[in-house]
Order: sequence, then structure tokens, then C-alpha cells
Amino acid sequence: MLSNIPITEARNELTSLPEKLAQQGGTLAITRRGKP
Repeated sequence: MLSNIPITEARNELTSLPEKLAQQGGTLAITRRGKP
């Protein structure tokens, strides 16, 4: 499963992202203006 989140959201959640990914599995694409 591939999830996309904007860079601004990733910055706010940077410390909790590893735990979220471990629970959900899959991959994460951090985007800027909708582009990786």
C-alpha cells in the first residue's frame, strides 16, 4: 500500500511516522505540491 502525504504534514508528524508505518505496513511517499 502506497500512501502520499504532503511535506508539511510529514514535518509535523516526523517523529511518529516510523510507528505509523510499522502498524500500517506498506510504503509512504512524501510529496511537494502533489509530486514526489
